[in-house]
Amino acid sequence: MEDKTTFQEGENHLKTRISALLGLAVLAAAFIGLGTGGNADARGHATVDVQLLSFNDFHGNLEPPTGSNGRIGTTDAGGIEYFSTQLQQLKATNPNTLIVGAGDMIGASPLLSALFHDEPTIEGLNAAGLQVTSVGNHEFDEGWPELYRMQKGGCHPTDGCQDKTPFGGAKFQYLSANVFLNPRVADKENLKKLGWNATDKRPHPLLPPYTIKTIGGVKIGFIGMTLEGTPLIVTPTGVQGLNFYPEAYMANYWAQNLKKKGVKTIVVLLHEGGFQTGTYNECKGISGPIVQIADLMSNDIDVIVSGHTHQAYNCMFGSKLVTSASSFGRLITDINLTIDTTTGEVVSKAARNVIATRTVAKDPAETAILDHYRPFYAPLANKVVGTVSSDIVRTANAAGESPLGDVIADAQLEATKDPAKGNAVIAFMNPGGIRADLTASQISGGEQTGQITYSEAFTVQPFSNVMTVKTMTGDMIKRLLEQQFDQPGPGQIRLLQVSNGFTYSYDFTKPKGSR
Repeated sequence: MEDKTTFQEGENHLKTRISALLGLAVLAAAFIGLGTGGNADARGHATVDVQLLSFNDFHGNLEPPTGSNGRIGTTDAGGIEYFSTQLQQLKATNPNTLIVGAGDMIGASPLLSALFHDEPTIEGLNAAGLQVTSVGNHEFDEGWPELYRMQKGGCHPTDGCQDKTPFGGAKFQYLSANVFLNPRVADKENLKKLGWNATDKRPHPLLPPYTIKTIGGVKIGFIGMTLEGTPLIVTPTGVQGLNFYPEAYMANYWAQNLKKKGVKTIVVLLHEGGFQTGTYNECKGISGPIVQIADLMSNDIDVIVSGHTHQAYNCMFGSKLVTSASSFGRLITDINLTIDTTTGEVVSKAARNVIATRTVAKDPAETAILDHYRPFYAPLANKVVGTVSSDIVRTANAAGESPLGDVIADAQLEATKDPAKGNAVIAFMNPGGIRADLTASQISGGEQTGQITYSEAFTVQPFSNVMTVKTMTGDMIKRLLEQQFDQPGPGQIRLLQVSNGFTYSYDFTKPKGSR
């Protein structure tokens, strides 16, 4: 069952209520231990064990990721054929199982998915049994009308159905509880095409804010949202006509709606996360946006499945269980909830991250999907575009510089040289946009060792971003570099990669603005 509710408060009133919310002290919550539930709670009520299998930041990684992206520790992991098999194996352990996600299922995808506007990934996740997911920032890379097409189906408006078969859309439900479409500023042609009421000028959730699933005799409400800062990291055309509201406030608002419908078990699928220093099943020194967001969320919320930072952790924030499953389909979070069938309340909760190893049999349904698309993409994907004598990795040294970051910055500098307009003299590369290593031994389409194919190069930077040339003073460049350190902590600093011909030094112990 899915239930869509219209949010009818004006934006000014919303901002007022947000300010009031942020001024409130967070009430202490009773601690709920990470225990395994039985068949009856302390009051003698009957209980049911419900399993949630969750993941996040899949990014269209249908084929096994390469290099460090394809491992958890030293264990090879990922690939939709293996990932799906392990989902089904875990699902078989409990008849009351739901498969859910926390955004960025598509976008920034390798060529096998990106070349077809991520249709193969949607079909692969359908076959894997995904039932509900939040939107993430990358779901907006091609704009909200394209996200609608991912949900509803239909051929691409420009490229058509490139694989010569109709695209049926997602069988799972996308949720966007904090993303509102403003008809006053949205593209009118798209509004008409997608069936929006052009006479209604009020902002509405772009997609349903929540859905209610009944399983094992109990109701579970899922609220899905992306980070409020999505417009800051997506091209303006991708978010045109959309408003993004604070995560905690909107989670609490929709949780109240769910409570009014008698739903007592509430799960937030949130595409925002944090960082920790432990292994993939720990929660050591957790930091980042998820900490404050979770603290501000109501204690009516039982579980927060998070993402965006590509980190792995299982945490307890008061009574809230907070999880994340890294990225690229390398981990599956196995969440177990024991729920009182009389009250609908969670009695106990536990979670563990399970590595999606490549030691299991491949799911034949997924293999069939990949085999269908490969002939269409192979001629471009397997074209040799360069050679390397050894691996060029994105792993940064102690100073924050990586070999691959240097290579990309050098390439950008070369590409922006234009004698007629004045040659660019420095190039900077955002390290978050370096998504894979260039691996000499990787053989993608019959090439020789050391040869790099178009597909391998595309995987390093799977974006349609445009290089920008600006005139900057020395002071502007210094202030730009100082901004790199305005991040949660030393362990999370990610420095701009610089091209040949430019160097600088820094001292992290100096005061902010003087490093």
